[in-house]
Amino acid sequence: MRVGSPLVARVALALGAAWLVAGPASRSMAAAPVAAPLAKQPQPVPSLSESRRQMLAKLYARLAATTNAQEGVMIAARIQTLQMRSGSATSDLLLSRAMDVAAKHNTTLALKLLDQVVVLDPSWPEGWNQRATLRFQANDDAGSMRDIARVLKLEPRHFGALSGMAEILLRHGLDKDALVIDRRLLQIYPTMSGLKKTVDDLTLKVEGRPI
Repeated sequence: MRVGSPLVARVALALGAAWLVAGPASRSMAAAPVAAPLAKQPQPVPSLSESRRQMLAKLYARLAATTNAQEGVMIAARIQTLQMRSGSATSDLLLSRAMDVAAKHNTTLALKLLDQVVVLDPSWPEGWNQRATLRFQANDDAGSMRDIARVLKLEPRHFGALSGMAEILLRHGLDKDALVIDRRLLQIYPTMSGLKKTVDDLTLKVEGRPI
């Protein structure tokens, strides 16, 4: 069954966010003065978030390039481990508690904890992703899609969020939009289990057999 305009609006927002560039293009550095050629300039130490950003970029590049399914699973697991770290002990603890109580089917408390996470650290994609997942499980598709849009604005390569978006779209009969998302997901994580068949089947359903 198709849904009304509110969810479709969330889809449009999320689709746009998925193709956002991760950050502004780096500016070229001006040439340093020639004076004191032997003196070494101090190198800035990357912050935790910058270091994690660099590691994620390398891992996502490897994930997109690998053709080995087992290697893909290992790379994806490393990406998820990094994504679960916010850099804030408080945010990490709240998220961990939310996941624990959600596993015990206390959805109300889990959502309250995740509400605190996204307020405390709105720039952490995983806080939004975990709340999107819980809302999806609670059949709050519009709320889940809003959170997914936030995830993808912060991290357009988040394959968990993209996969969840495709599931919601399929659940509401929006096969064409789901195909767009799954094709994007295939570029990011080409060895994801069952994804290639899903894309092939949806392509046939949406576009028909090529002449």
